[in-house]
Amino acid sequence: MNSQYALNLGWRPFFIGFFIALQGVTLASAHPTLPPRNDELPLTSSLAEEFHPNALNHEARNLGPTYVIAQYQQETTLFDNNNIYGVRNSPSNPTQFYLSNATRLTYFMNYHWNRGRGQTPGTMWLTHQDGTTYGPWQATTQSGQGGVPNAYWIVRPNVTLKAGNYTLGDSHPSSWANNQQSEFRGMSVLKGVAINPTAGQQNGSGNSPVDCSHLQGIERILCEHDPHGDHSR
Repeated sequence: MNSQYALNLGWRPFFIGFFIALQGVTLASAHPTLPPRNDELPLTSSLAEEFHPNALNHEARNLGPTYVIAQYQQETTLFDNNNIYGVRNSPSNPTQFYLSNATRLTYFMNYHWNRGRGQTPGTMWLTHQDGTTYGPWQATTQSGQGGVPNAYWIVRPNVTLKAGNYTLGDSHPSSWANNQQSEFRGMSVLKGVAINPTAGQQNGSGNSPVDCSHLQGIERILCEHDPHGDHSR
Protein backbone atom coordinates (compact mmCIF):
# COMPACT_ATOMS: atom_id res chain seq x y z
CA MET A 1 0.00 0.00 0.00
CA ASN A 2 2.78 2.36 0.94
CA SER A 3 4.84 1.41 -2.09
CA GLN A 4 1.84 1.99 -4.36
CA TYR A 5 1.28 5.40 -2.78
CA ALA A 6 4.93 6.28 -3.23
CA LEU A 7 4.75 5.18 -6.87
CA ASN A 8 1.72 7.36 -7.51
CA LEU A 9 3.36 10.27 -5.74
CA GLY A 10 6.52 9.89 -7.80
CA TRP A 11 4.71 9.99 -11.16
CA ARG A 12 2.49 12.94 -10.21
CA PRO A 13 5.12 15.71 -10.83
CA PHE A 14 5.88 14.18 -14.22
CA PHE A 15 2.25 14.28 -15.33
CA ILE A 16 1.80 17.81 -13.98
CA GLY A 17 4.88 18.97 -15.93
CA PHE A 18 3.67 17.23 -19.09
CA PHE A 19 0.24 18.85 -18.73
CA ILE A 20 1.75 22.35 -18.35
CA ALA A 21 3.97 21.85 -21.39
CA LEU A 22 0.97 20.69 -23.42
CA GLN A 23 -0.98 23.80 -22.40
CA GLY A 24 1.93 25.97 -23.50
CA VAL A 25 1.88 24.39 -26.97
CA THR A 26 -1.87 24.97 -27.21
CA LEU A 27 -1.57 28.63 -26.19
CA ALA A 28 1.25 29.22 -28.64
CA SER A 29 -0.88 27.80 -31.46
CA ALA A 30 -3.84 29.98 -30.50
CA HIS A 31 -1.72 33.14 -30.30
CA PRO A 32 0.73 33.39 -33.20
CA THR A 33 3.87 35.46 -32.97
CA LEU A 34 3.04 39.17 -32.54
CA PRO A 35 4.05 41.57 -35.34
CA PRO A 36 7.02 43.84 -34.75
CA ARG A 37 6.51 47.02 -32.76
CA ASN A 38 5.71 50.24 -34.56
CA ASP A 39 9.31 51.35 -34.28
CA GLU A 40 10.36 48.20 -36.14
CA LEU A 41 7.97 48.65 -39.06
CA PRO A 42 9.29 49.96 -42.39
CA LEU A 43 8.40 53.58 -43.13
CA THR A 44 5.54 54.19 -45.54
CA SER A 45 5.97 56.90 -48.17
CA SER A 46 4.03 59.43 -46.05
CA LEU A 47 6.06 58.63 -42.96
CA ALA A 48 9.24 58.81 -44.97
CA GLU A 49 8.32 62.33 -46.04
CA GLU A 50 7.66 63.26 -42.44
CA PHE A 51 10.89 61.88 -41.03
CA HIS A 52 13.28 62.34 -43.95
CA PRO A 53 13.76 65.96 -45.12
CA ASN A 54 15.51 64.84 -48.31
CA ALA A 55 12.46 62.80 -49.33
CA LEU A 56 10.16 65.72 -48.56
CA ASN A 57 12.32 68.09 -50.56
CA HIS A 58 12.26 65.66 -53.51
CA GLU A 59 8.45 65.50 -53.42
CA ALA A 60 8.20 69.28 -53.18
CA ARG A 61 10.41 69.70 -56.25
CA ASN A 62 8.28 67.22 -58.20
CA LEU A 63 4.90 68.66 -57.19
CA GLY A 64 5.83 72.34 -56.98
CA PRO A 65 4.75 75.12 -54.60
CA THR A 66 1.11 74.06 -54.46
CA TYR A 67 2.09 70.93 -52.51
CA VAL A 68 4.27 72.83 -50.06
CA ILE A 69 1.74 75.57 -49.41
CA ALA A 70 -1.21 73.22 -49.05
CA GLN A 71 0.68 71.03 -46.58
CA TYR A 72 2.30 73.63 -44.38
CA GLN A 73 0.20 76.81 -44.45
CA GLN A 74 -3.36 77.37 -43.37
CA GLU A 75 -6.28 78.56 -45.47
CA THR A 76 -7.68 81.88 -44.22
CA THR A 77 -10.56 84.16 -45.19
CA LEU A 78 -9.42 86.90 -47.56
CA PHE A 79 -12.77 88.67 -47.90
CA ASP A 80 -16.26 88.09 -46.48
CA ASN A 81 -19.16 90.54 -46.63
CA ASN A 82 -21.92 87.97 -46.13
CA ASN A 83 -24.50 88.73 -43.46
CA ILE A 84 -27.84 87.45 -42.17
CA TYR A 85 -30.01 90.36 -43.27
CA GLY A 86 -32.47 90.56 -46.13
CA VAL A 87 -30.98 91.01 -49.59
CA ARG A 88 -31.82 92.53 -52.94
CA ASN A 89 -30.46 91.94 -56.46
CA SER A 90 -28.12 94.00 -58.66
CA PRO A 91 -25.28 95.52 -56.60
CA SER A 92 -24.90 99.23 -57.14
CA ASN A 93 -21.26 99.34 -55.96
CA PRO A 94 -18.31 97.25 -57.09
CA THR A 95 -17.16 94.42 -54.82
CA GLN A 96 -13.47 94.92 -54.09
CA PHE A 97 -10.79 93.73 -51.71
CA TYR A 98 -7.07 94.15 -51.15
CA LEU A 99 -4.19 91.66 -50.83
CA SER A 100 -1.02 92.80 -49.11
CA ASN A 101 0.96 89.73 -50.26
CA ALA A 102 0.85 87.17 -53.03
CA THR A 103 -1.79 84.59 -52.17
CA ARG A 104 -3.03 81.32 -53.59
CA LEU A 105 -6.80 81.61 -54.10
CA THR A 106 -8.47 78.37 -52.99
CA TYR A 107 -12.16 79.30 -52.66
CA PHE A 108 -14.41 81.93 -54.21
CA MET A 109 -18.17 82.20 -53.59
CA ASN A 110 -20.81 84.64 -54.87
CA TYR A 111 -24.31 84.61 -53.35
CA HIS A 112 -27.34 84.48 -55.67
CA TRP A 113 -30.51 84.41 -53.56
CA ASN A 114 -32.56 85.99 -56.37
CA ARG A 115 -35.81 86.28 -54.40
CA GLY A 116 -35.66 82.63 -53.41
CA ARG A 117 -35.23 81.33 -56.95
CA GLY A 118 -31.45 81.04 -57.17
CA GLN A 119 -29.70 81.33 -60.52
CA THR A 120 -28.27 78.86 -62.99
CA PRO A 121 -24.49 79.04 -62.48
CA GLY A 122 -22.37 81.17 -64.74
CA THR A 123 -18.80 82.39 -64.45
CA MET A 124 -16.78 84.38 -61.92
CA TRP A 125 -13.47 86.20 -62.17
CA LEU A 126 -11.14 88.70 -60.51
CA THR A 127 -9.59 91.81 -62.06
CA HIS A 128 -6.39 93.26 -60.63
CA GLN A 129 -5.86 97.02 -60.43
CA ASP A 130 -3.37 96.78 -63.32
CA GLY A 131 -6.01 95.19 -65.55
CA THR A 132 -4.88 91.56 -65.20
CA THR A 133 -7.88 89.22 -65.20
CA TYR A 134 -7.90 85.91 -63.33
CA GLY A 135 -10.58 83.63 -64.74
CA PRO A 136 -13.31 83.51 -65.74
CA TRP A 137 -14.06 80.23 -63.96
CA GLN A 138 -17.21 78.18 -64.41
CA ALA A 139 -19.07 77.98 -61.11
CA THR A 140 -20.62 74.99 -59.44
CA THR A 141 -23.46 75.53 -56.96
CA GLN A 142 -24.85 74.64 -53.58
CA SER A 143 -28.36 75.17 -52.28
CA GLY A 144 -29.03 78.11 -49.99
CA GLN A 145 -31.22 78.65 -46.95
CA GLY A 146 -34.55 76.85 -47.23
CA GLY A 147 -33.21 74.68 -50.06
CA VAL A 148 -33.06 77.47 -52.64
CA PRO A 149 -31.28 75.89 -55.63
CA ASN A 150 -28.11 77.38 -57.11
CA ALA A 151 -27.89 80.06 -54.40
CA TYR A 152 -24.16 79.72 -53.82
CA TRP A 153 -21.92 79.98 -56.84
CA ILE A 154 -18.56 78.43 -55.99
CA VAL A 155 -15.20 78.07 -57.74
CA ARG A 156 -11.92 76.68 -56.40
CA PRO A 157 -9.32 78.23 -58.73
CA ASN A 158 -6.09 77.33 -56.90
CA VAL A 159 -4.24 80.13 -58.68
CA THR A 160 -1.68 82.58 -57.33
CA LEU A 161 -2.81 86.20 -57.04
CA LYS A 162 -0.29 88.99 -56.78
CA ALA A 163 -0.61 91.68 -54.16
CA GLY A 164 -2.92 94.60 -54.90
CA ASN A 165 -6.55 95.68 -55.24
CA TYR A 166 -9.07 93.35 -56.89
CA THR A 167 -12.58 93.75 -58.25
CA LEU A 168 -14.86 90.69 -58.25
CA GLY A 169 -16.70 89.77 -61.42
CA ASP A 170 -19.95 87.85 -61.92
CA SER A 171 -21.63 86.89 -65.19
CA HIS A 172 -25.12 87.48 -63.79
CA PRO A 173 -24.99 90.60 -61.58
CA SER A 174 -28.76 91.11 -61.83
CA SER A 175 -29.21 88.17 -59.41
CA TRP A 176 -26.13 88.80 -57.24
CA ALA A 177 -27.30 89.40 -53.66
CA ASN A 178 -26.42 92.58 -51.77
CA ASN A 179 -27.82 94.81 -49.03
CA GLN A 180 -27.08 97.86 -46.93
CA GLN A 181 -24.84 95.86 -44.59
CA SER A 182 -22.67 94.85 -47.56
CA GLU A 183 -22.62 98.49 -48.70
CA PHE A 184 -24.66 97.41 -51.73
CA ARG A 185 -21.72 95.38 -53.01
CA GLY A 186 -22.19 91.82 -54.23
CA MET A 187 -22.03 89.36 -51.35
CA SER A 188 -19.00 87.11 -51.60
CA VAL A 189 -16.48 85.04 -49.68
CA LEU A 190 -12.88 84.40 -50.75
CA LYS A 191 -10.35 82.15 -49.03
CA GLY A 192 -6.72 81.46 -49.73
CA VAL A 193 -3.25 80.61 -48.53
CA ALA A 194 -0.71 83.39 -48.08
CA ILE A 195 2.57 82.65 -49.84
CA ASN A 196 5.76 83.00 -47.82
CA PRO A 197 7.00 86.56 -48.51
CA THR A 198 10.51 85.24 -49.25
CA ALA A 199 9.30 82.72 -51.81
CA GLY A 200 10.24 83.75 -55.32
CA GLN A 201 11.15 87.30 -54.34
CA GLN A 202 14.13 89.03 -55.88
CA ASN A 203 16.64 91.45 -54.45
CA GLY A 204 16.59 95.19 -55.06
CA SER A 205 18.12 94.84 -58.52
CA GLY A 206 15.18 92.71 -59.62
CA ASN A 207 17.51 90.25 -61.35
CA SER A 208 18.95 87.87 -58.76
CA PRO A 209 16.97 85.33 -56.73
CA VAL A 210 16.83 85.47 -52.96
CA ASP A 211 19.65 83.60 -51.20
CA CYS A 212 17.93 80.70 -49.43
CA SER A 213 21.13 79.08 -48.12
CA HIS A 214 20.69 80.47 -44.60
CA LEU A 215 17.29 78.77 -44.19
CA GLN A 216 16.59 75.21 -43.15
CA GLY A 217 13.74 72.70 -43.34
CA ILE A 218 10.38 73.87 -44.62
CA GLU A 219 11.45 77.52 -44.75
CA ARG A 220 14.24 76.54 -47.17
CA ILE A 221 11.78 74.61 -49.33
CA LEU A 222 9.29 77.50 -49.40
CA CYS A 223 12.05 79.94 -50.29
CA GLU A 224 13.31 77.79 -53.16
CA HIS A 225 9.84 77.27 -54.69
CA ASP A 226 8.38 80.53 -55.89
CA PRO A 227 4.66 80.97 -56.53
CA HIS A 228 5.21 80.84 -60.31
CA GLY A 229 6.82 77.41 -60.23
CA ASP A 230 10.35 78.52 -61.19
CA HIS A 231 12.54 75.55 -60.27
CA SER A 232 15.55 76.53 -62.35
CA ARG A 233 17.56 77.25 -59.22
